[in-house]
Amino acid sequence: MTLTHMMKNKKHVAAVGVGIILVVLILSKTIGTAQADKNDATITAPTTQTVELLDLTTLRGAEQTIATTGEVESLEQVELRSEVFGKISYVGVPLGAEVYPGQTIASLSNGDLAAQRAQAEADVERAIVTKEQFQAQYDAGVANHEKIRISAENAVASALAALDTAKNNVRQNESNTNSEIVREAYEDMIPTLQGANAAIGSILQTSDNLLGVDSNLANQSFKDLLSILDITRKSQAELSYKQTKQALQTSRATMDVLSDIPDTAVIDATLPLGSITQTILDAQRASIHAGSTSINATQTNVNTAKQAIATAKKSLSQFQIAYEKAQRDYIDSQAQATADIQASAAQIQQLEANIRSQETQITRARATVRGINASIGKTIVRSPIRGTVAVLPAKAGEIAQTGALIASIVNTNGMQIKTYVDSESLAGIHVGNVAYNNDTPIGTITHVAPSIDPATKKVEVLVALNEAGRSRFVIGQFADIDLVQSLKPVEDTAESLLIPLTAVRIEPTKRTVFVLNEDMVVEERDVVINRIVGDKIEVTAGLEELDAILLSTRGVELGEVVTIAQ
Repeated sequence: MTLTHMMKNKKHVAAVGVGIILVVLILSKTIGTAQADKNDATITAPTTQTVELLDLTTLRGAEQTIATTGEVESLEQVELRSEVFGKISYVGVPLGAEVYPGQTIASLSNGDLAAQRAQAEADVERAIVTKEQFQAQYDAGVANHEKIRISAENAVASALAALDTAKNNVRQNESNTNSEIVREAYEDMIPTLQGANAAIGSILQTSDNLLGVDSNLANQSFKDLLSILDITRKSQAELSYKQTKQALQTSRATMDVLSDIPDTAVIDATLPLGSITQTILDAQRASIHAGSTSINATQTNVNTAKQAIATAKKSLSQFQIAYEKAQRDYIDSQAQATADIQASAAQIQQLEANIRSQETQITRARATVRGINASIGKTIVRSPIRGTVAVLPAKAGEIAQTGALIASIVNTNGMQIKTYVDSESLAGIHVGNVAYNNDTPIGTITHVAPSIDPATKKVEVLVALNEAGRSRFVIGQFADIDLVQSLKPVEDTAESLLIPLTAVRIEPTKRTVFVLNEDMVVEERDVVINRIVGDKIEVTAGLEELDAILLSTRGVELGEVVTIAQ
């Protein structure tokens, strides 16, 4: 059984240590005397090194803590500052008053803003009314557009029906009634013309027998006596004969020259002289009269036939004119319909643009109202939390600059201490660990910052205060606290202790601590270390069976006999 197993507390260890020292001194003196007698010389006893022991049993029962200082603050604390420049017209709470969320703390004058809001709201209403008017116009325009479309379609359909009718009339007249009338008129005219040709040929023969134009011998006995009273009559008759003959031969303008056929003027200008008796003149005159009568009748028949043809052609021409007009009307109706529909559509598009523009005006007007409301809201300072008015520098009638402090509200039901810990001491500081003040638990750790604060070069730690802490401190106070370090073992069954770095000897191949056996001789025990925490090191294995170890391995050698410091 080693000496370390007999040490239960420091007093016990000290007592045992004194006894052992006395025993060691007596033994040393006896051995020294015997050796002196043997060598016949007196030798002084060697001096032993004094060491300190670390009581692991006490260390296991005690909590490891880190001492630090922090500032007490509210979990909910707000500073209410003026967002605008203006005169403070109202302060609604006194210093120290309890306030609720949304309660008005103070307000600044905002009469001009209220007037602006009224004007802006009126602008919104006007814009809405104008939009409703445009909407009504748009609805009427859509309805009218539909009417225009239907009317245009009907007009085009009517024009198309008229065109179809005119086309059918032309087609029917070209192939049926009127075209037959024209053909019949031409067919009726053919025998009339043939009769006229025969009559003309007959009278030409009679005239030639009288004039002797083609038959020189026909009038040998009296040709010198013809038209003796007016020789020009004979010349005119001969010219008329030749023209009529030419017209008959070419079958052109027959009726136009009928009036030029020789008449009784030549006979009337001839006297019954010589071989021309009155009987011959009368016979010639009768023959010419008969031919003229026949010619006149034929001319009447030809004129009648020409009139019939003209009438038939006119009827057909009227249908063609009606068809052409129907074509123009149809084209015009299409163009008019397209123009009317396009004009109506353009009007609707304009109304739509007016509505969109008015919607934009409404949006802008409402945005103006919201902006003014926001500005008015900035003149009213309200508490966002439930708490106590801790600071109230605002006074009615004073001018508040933008950013000026109006009030500070704190929630005293929730308090915390904000402190900073060196990164070297951060190991074992976890959320949920207890914090002490003068051995009294005053709260638990609620937050450990994941990074170093650039201002303090330390890690921020927040401790939420319990009832004892809240009754012990006030907001704004600086407090000394101890933060418990809880070491998480590597394995669930392993023991983890923080011991001074001096207690562990670290060599390239092993990590050891020193213990004393019953003879006060230094021995070593292998241990497993995890991490260094400040001036301590975490040992996760090797100390389970030990009650005490040397506080420092420096200057101590294995196998050395030592004494325990008092």
